[in-house]
Amino acid sequence: IMSRDVIAVRTNTDQEEVARIAGRYDLLAVPVVDERRRLVGIVTVDDVIDVIKEEAAEDMLLMAGVRESDEETGSGRLLVPAKRLPWLLVTLLGGLGIAELIHYFDPLLRQEALLAGFIPIVMGMEGNVGIQAATVTVRGIATGRIDGSLRRAVGNEVFNGVVLGVVFAIAIGGYCLVRFGHTGVAMSVALAVVTGMTSAALVGTLVPLTLRRLGIDPAIATGPFVTTAMDVLGLSIYLTAATLFLGKFGA
Repeated sequence: IMSRDVIAVRTNTDQEEVARIAGRYDLLAVPVVDERRRLVGIVTVDDVIDVIKEEAAEDMLLMAGVRESDEETGSGRLLVPAKRLPWLLVTLLGGLGIAELIHYFDPLLRQEALLAGFIPIVMGMEGNVGIQAATVTVRGIATGRIDGSLRRAVGNEVFNGVVLGVVFAIAIGGYCLVRFGHTGVAMSVALAVVTGMTSAALVGTLVPLTLRRLGIDPAIATGPFVTTAMDVLGLSIYLTAATLFLGKFGA
């Protein structure tokens, strides 16, 4: 009396994969076998809970661009700043790119100063959508939910980005039109929001999936990388749209 098709893990299986298997099949214990399928031990559910907590804490640090806890002091006080430096450099490069964009479009902003007032809104909305999409994607990768449905995962997030973009484009563009009576700026903001939020959802989904395929922990994708990328892309879309619309519509 036995079951021959036993769900088990090898002695060298990653602990995160063990936790994923236990959660997927609702197991109270996971058998551990060697290369000859001989039982060498078990991983109990309390061990799985510890692993989940550890991996969740690690992902939270990686999402902020930090690889290890600040409390770790064994390798010297300069180790923590050194590990955070690369992701802050990403943010610095993005900021310099934004400064160059603003300088390039300086004649446009001088012509219509109202455009500058909506820059934080456009960049903030797109950055938040990108972070949300990346967080959901990283979570889906960690739980194994995305493994068999990559196209569906990307499609769902892009659909969410389109819907949210249309809603907020109407809201923000309508506010600009009613409050300031400026058709060109209103249409520029509306187009930038809907296009940028859709792009942010796509980028926030594809970046973690791409990093995973390259063998890099996808949790790193969230945080500085996605937000910086979306800031540059969002501002480019907004100011380009403004250049097109302000030529057609007056104040």
